[in-house]
Amino acid sequence: MAYNKEVAMKDFFNVMAGVLFTLAFAPYIWAIMHKRVRNWKSTSVWSWIDRITFVRPDDKPAKPIKASWIIWASLDTITFAGMYAEGSLNLQITSAVVMAWVTVLLALKHGLPGWRRVDTFGACS
Repeated sequence: MAYNKEVAMKDFFNVMAGVLFTLAFAPYIWAIMHKRVRNWKSTSVWSWIDRITFVRPDDKPAKPIKASWIIWASLDTITFAGMYAEGSLNLQITSAVVMAWVTVLLALKHGLPGWRRVDTFGACS
């Protein structure tokens, strides 16, 4: 079998997209688990690094909204199923599905308590 540079590039970028997508969820999941999220007031890189490194008293708790994450995870799952049926799965959608459902589980445990009418309406839509 001949070496195909185009296929190798696609595979490389597929893996990189999946890894970067998964890593993008890490700060949010960390904030949920530690019950805090950073208060991002400045856009400079140095203040961003400073805020990751130190805990500030103005940090607010990370409370994911259950309905939003259930909707997003469901839509990601539908997209995943369609891509699987067409044989065009990639690591980015696989990561999206896994990380969205991880966030749903965390939202059920650590998210805002209760279920509002707007949440029910959104989930049923």
